[in-house]
Amino acid sequence: MVLDIAVQKHLSSTLIDVDVHPDYVSVVVKSKVLRLVLPAEVQAEDAVASRSRTTGHLVVTMKKVDPNENMVALRAARKAAEKKVEEERRRKEEEKKNRENGKLGAQVLLSGSVKIEGLVSRSKGGVGVKDKEDIGMAEVKTVVKKIEEEEGQAKEKRINMVADDSSDEEEGDEPPPIF
Repeated sequence: MVLDIAVQKHLSSTLIDVDVHPDYVSVVVKSKVLRLVLPAEVQAEDAVASRSRTTGHLVVTMKKVDPNENMVALRAARKAAEKKVEEERRRKEEEKKNRENGKLGAQVLLSGSVKIEGLVSRSKGGVGVKDKEDIGMAEVKTVVKKIEEEEGQAKEKRINMVADDSSDEEEGDEPPPIF
């Protein structure tokens, strides 16, 4: 492993202190501390610190205890991070599902205990009772009846009759007004 620290070219080497440990490295330049955790364990006894004559940079060269350790550690860290992200995504989906199921409308629909069919007749704007085989389509016939008024003039009245909904309509009911 190579650590390159940019230091001024004309800075005296007596103002620089390097301390290498197996897990971290500590560099003190003019009472400023730089401490870094190393990604792999190094051999502290074999570390070499030198300065470049052209740029003045401090270069610390350290040998790893296990040369393949860094790649293994990086792969393990990546897999752990992916697993954490996946668990967080699943947790958020579960929370969203619980929030949706907590709403009153969802509770009523999921329980199946409340039915609105047949509460109000179709002629009054209700849903009416549907057969089990009904797929949501009904035949509508328009019947024109002539009604005699007091002056003797005939007036036409249009009534929409639904073929499968004769049970909840009474004779003489008018359809609801259209707004």
